[in-house]
Amino acid sequence: MDKINVIREVRELKTHLSYSKNIGFFFGAGSSCALGIPNVEQLTVEIETKLTGDNLANFKLVKNDLETTVTTRKANIEDILNQIRRIRELTRETTKEYEGVSGTNAKQLDKEICTIIYDIIAEKESVANIDNTKKFFAWLSLLNRDFSKEVFTTNYDLIIEKSLEASQIPYFDGFVGSYEPFFWQESIDQFVSKNDLTQNWIRLWKIHGSLSWFWKEDPKTNAQKIIRIGRIVDIPVKMTSLLRMKLTTHTRLSPSYYFQA
Repeated sequence: MDKINVIREVRELKTHLSYSKNIGFFFGAGSSCALGIPNVEQLTVEIETKLTGDNLANFKLVKNDLETTVTTRKANIEDILNQIRRIRELTRETTKEYEGVSGTNAKQLDKEICTIIYDIIAEKESVANIDNTKKFFAWLSLLNRDFSKEVFTTNYDLIIEKSLEASQIPYFDGFVGSYEPFFWQESIDQFVSKNDLTQNWIRLWKIHGSLSWFWKEDPKTNAQKIIRIGRIVDIPVKMTSLLRMKLTTHTRLSPSYYFQA
């Protein structure tokens, strides 16, 4: 196995960053795990230890059933949640059962798992040391380039937002408004001209959604919209936390993995 010359790699990276004009950065799960945020495997273990009673029994039924189909690896919490939601759809959330789990129990289990996940991530996030993340974004903000500075992440924690706001760095994440900021789909493909005041703002694209994104339903029309909430102490009642949003080829947002509040 060839050894990596760290000094040479750093110098090459520095050269690229010095002369490249259109730069984008991608933050994967490792960037959050390094700050103590659990990954899906760790979440799976923690969730199982926190569930009790019927929820734990139904969780194990779903997990054991998945182990017969997911053979290349251990079933994780995303697999389990997806299966629970299939059960909810198949049974229409009634007393009908699939592999011993009723639709009503699946709905209850779904909500309990999502609440636990939310609490776990929020707790870890609150004590994370974001000093290095703040330094990175301070450097990125100082760059004066002809293109927007874009950051992409699959992480749905709020580490990046906290880091940017702690340093008072302006950024845009696709939401507009003040009272209940809503997602503006056209902003994904919007070209920012040099004369635009926001041209040097950092663009933050959370391609798997965020802890602060929610579905909100209009009680009169039953229409749903995606809104963003600021600092969250508790999950809002009668709102659906939206995670794992996928950008399709038509730049529409479609939820593939969401949290029930």
